[in-house]
This record gives sequence, structure tokens and C-alpha cells, in this order.
Amino acid sequence: MDKIRLLVTAITAITTASLTFAATAAEPRPDDRGNYRMTGGWTRWEVMPDPVGLNCRKGPGTEFDLVAAFDGKTILTVSPDYAPLIQNDPRGNPWLVVKVRNTNCFVRANSAFIRPAAETASAAPAAAPAAAPAAAPQATATMPQPTEAGNYINIGSWSKWQVTNLQNGLNCRQGPGVEFPVVAAYDAGTVMNLSGDRTPAVQNDTIQKPWLAVKVGNDNTCFVRSHRVFIKPIQ
Repeated sequence: MDKIRLLVTAITAITTASLTFAATAAEPRPDDRGNYRMTGGWTRWEVMPDPVGLNCRKGPGTEFDLVAAFDGKTILTVSPDYAPLIQNDPRGNPWLVVKVRNTNCFVRANSAFIRPAAETASAAPAAAPAAAPAAAPQATATMPQPTEAGNYINIGSWSKWQVTNLQNGLNCRQGPGVEFPVVAAYDAGTVMNLSGDRTPAVQNDTIQKPWLAVKVGNDNTCFVRSHRVFIKPIQ
């Protein structure tokens, strides 16, 4: 009987120690370059409070297509569908795989973009990008406002945009970034329509600057910098 009591006591002690260790598991820390190389079992991550937001891509690297763009402070949940959760791109930069509306995508695992969020007893599902508001008459919709940095990020369903009074006009590119070729150039005052061919309509380039997908007349969809220096919403 004494042996049984000792065995039960030992098992209880081991179990308690394991639970205590799990409850006090160390929060993941970035390396000296800001990269997170291991998650340490951490399931919830927060997008850094940057007005530009964060891209989430189909694979670990900027060469993969954009799946979603998250606002600052969005809570992300790691995906259970991938192992390892952190994967490197061809340059050795780590990316974390998260789950959004039953779709997996990758964000840069670096302290400039994400940080561990407080764990909860029952972790909530991964935060998804805010759904676009239902279409409403322009007269009653709220006109988009730029962030403090001058970027238009949350544009709702605002459909009409105008090139500002730029002396040299505005280039419209094949993709969201200056590395894409120019496909059109619009004069100051040109009215552009929001393109329905790209989702999301605002996409970030490789340095996290937002670009807006637009159309003018029968032109193909192209991207302009989504910044108040270059464009403005109009009625």
C-alpha cells in the first residue's frame, strides 16, 4: 500500500510540474535581427500597430501571391495544417503560417511585423481581414480618410478616385510596386474607378506601402500608390 501511495504521489508531482511548466512557458523571443525562428508552441500573434498593415501570402516569400492584408493589432492564429510553422524563404528570412477563413497564408516572422499575443484558455480563431461593407449609395457612405502617414488603407467600397494636382501626372503599374512595369499614365484630375478584378483592392508592396487597383475607361486594371499625395476620393 505504501508503494502505491508513493507511486501516486510521484505521478501527481510530475503532472503538476508539467502543467506548471506549460502555464509558464516562455514567450518566444526574436533573434538579434528581429526574426522569430521558433514559435515555442505559441498560437496567437498580433500584427504590429503600424498604419500600413501586413501582407499575408500563399507561401513563404514575397514572390508568392497576396492572400490577405491585415490591419495593425489584428490577432492571428497559427495554422495546424503545416509543419514546421516557421519556414524560410530563399533568402533565409523566416515566415509564419497562419489560418484565415479556412485558408493558410504566410506572414514575415519578424518583430517589425508581428509579436506574440497573450494566450487564452480557449484561443479564438484566427482574426480575418475585415469584410468589405455592403455596397451602399455613395451619398451615404463615409468618405475614406488617410492614415497619419497619408496612406489610404481602409477604403470600404468607395468607387471613385481622382489623381491629385500632380505636375507630371501619375503612373499606373501592372502590380503593387515600383518594380512592376508602367501600363498607363494619368494626368492630374483624371477620375479613376475602383477595379473589381483584384481582391483586396488595396495591396501592399514589398516595403509595405499600399497600392490601389483602379480602372479608367476600357483600360486594364492597374495599380496606383494609395496615398493622399497622389489620389483622393471624390463623390
